[in-house]
Amino acid sequence: MIDAQAAAGGAVAARQALIDCDVHIEVPNVKALFPYLPAYWVEHIEQTLFKGPVDSYYPMKAPMTVREDARPEDGSLPGSSLELLRKHHLDPSGVDIAILNCMYAIDTLNNPDAAVAMAAAVNDWQIDQFLDKDSRLRGSIVIPLEGSPHAVHR
Repeated sequence: MIDAQAAAGGAVAARQALIDCDVHIEVPNVKALFPYLPAYWVEHIEQTLFKGPVDSYYPMKAPMTVREDARPEDGSLPGSSLELLRKHHLDPSGVDIAILNCMYAIDTLNNPDAAVAMAAAVNDWQIDQFLDKDSRLRGSIVIPLEGSPHAVHR
């Protein structure tokens, strides 16, 4: 992807687009998924000990896991704020396209029905909270590893 601009004297100056293909985002908490989950799963999460994936691919306290300025002031997870993503990465780095990778550990769920529902909710959350709000963003989907037919459907 190259943007061309007319330069003085008829020459054409070109600028390569900057594409970041590994921008990590996180669901701030399981309640953020409630608008995207079927009522059954919302009730199940509210009335049982099941709270969705509790594991993380990266140890959250490790200093190399996340930049300190990426931690939202409200205590939610780093990577859960579009505004911070814009402020600390997209705008200052001049990113033209960013491909999002949601680090929600769907594959740690042992219940395949829960994994399918949670994955669909995460994907819909990503669209609503990130993709629809910034044209530079592209998404990657979260799929349950054990639910291949459901992954194909998504």
